[in-house]
Amino acid sequence: MPTGPAAPTVALCALLDQTLRLLADVPVAEYTRPGNERGTGSIGGHVRHVLDHVRALLRARAEGDEIDYDARERGTRVEHEPAVARSETEQLIADVRKADLDRRLADAIQVRTLVQPDADPLCSTSTIGRELAFVVSHTIHHQAMIADLLKRHGGRVPDDFGYAPATVQHFQRTPCARSAS
Repeated sequence: MPTGPAAPTVALCALLDQTLRLLADVPVAEYTRPGNERGTGSIGGHVRHVLDHVRALLRARAEGDEIDYDARERGTRVEHEPAVARSETEQLIADVRKADLDRRLADAIQVRTLVQPDADPLCSTSTIGRELAFVVSHTIHHQAMIADLLKRHGGRVPDDFGYAPATVQHFQRTPCARSAS
């Protein structure tokens, strides 16, 4: 049964902390091992991708209220060095807490998304709350892929790593509170 209003930044920080704890035991060779025959999707690549999305959300609040999840760097040290990934994850946890986004869940924000490679990006209006929910869901999705990569090679993964809240527990659906507008 729900205990009160959701605090998405608490959820996001908890997920990042789970990832941080998991990375403490992943050897570099496993962290950088390609996920498939095309050489893509290493654990490090998934971690970098998750952190990029968190950074994009935080950057948008600081630099002009437009989120661009597609603006990210590939091949960074985060992808190849677990120690760098841990350090950046710790910093992002602190940054998320400091940003106090839970107080701004209804604030409007623009989201820029490339949906076709040969077309202009789609620009739409969202809210901080919706985008926090997206980043939480996106993080869980990539945690599930990280868990799969580790399990394929005999690695240990916590039972709740990579599972959405609706999967982890059976819960009673409650309607969303309507905002006064």
